Amino acid sequence: MLVKPFVVITYPRSGTHMLRTALNQHPQIAVAGELLNPNKQDLPYPLTLPTAEILEQYAFAEQDNVECAGFVHHAYHPGIQQTWPDNRGNPVWQDIWELLSAIPQLKIIHLYRQNLVWRHLSQVLARQTGHWQAFIDADTAQAQGKQYQPKPATRQSICLDAQLMQQDFQETINWRKHIRQIFAHHPILEVAYEDLCIGFDHQIGAILDFLSLAQHGLAPELIKLEDRRMLDAIKNYHLLKSQFADTDWADFFID
Repeated sequence: MLVKPFVVITYPRSGTHMLRTALNQHPQIAVAGELLNPNKQDLPYPLTLPTAEILEQYAFAEQDNVECAGFVHHAYHPGIQQTWPDNRGNPVWQDIWELLSAIPQLKIIHLYRQNLVWRHLSQVLARQTGHWQAFIDADTAQAQGKQYQPKPATRQSICLDAQLMQQDFQETINWRKHIRQIFAHHPILEVAYEDLCIGFDHQIGAILDFLSLAQHGLAPELIKLEDRRMLDAIKNYHLLKSQFADTDWADFFID
């Protein structure tokens, strides 16, 4: 393995594609998408292809002028989110953590969203509307092989289920702990989605330093879908805030 391998381990609705598309603008980086997502319809291989072959052929393969090669991996793949059990898992790829942790030079970029209310709301809305991302323009979407969906002028306000939120919060926290335990002896860079949005250039600079690459002007190709206040986006916001008032999640409710 002559390329320097890395993986972006992340969670749904946490800036995954914003970061991936930006990093791919660097001439010495190649970062693939969700190679071990059994729900993707456009995987170039069957679900029976062994994990080791996917890593060798698609994640960390040598490419001209590429120094760092990696891919995006949601923490719960190739299993399912218990909160959203309609997603498909794939037991063939369950050895992914064993294989990755056995690569001593592997670097981990751990991308997560600090505010789990916003993350949960974003996932519920995306599942309801089918609007998962918004590219900056149609040409950019086409270059990524995606259908262009402009950012909607207005977005619906919805009610959220407190029990489902609680389950989602706890599951996400458990996965975070799991990832940090698995890669306790690997170089790991923690990147919060909120920091990426506020200080994109600074965070990208830190990532390129982490990968030991020269600085290069990179820009986000996607824009945020949500820019409302939380209490305007969630119909039962005040009820939820009171229900979670004495929990570990209270600080996530921001007016």
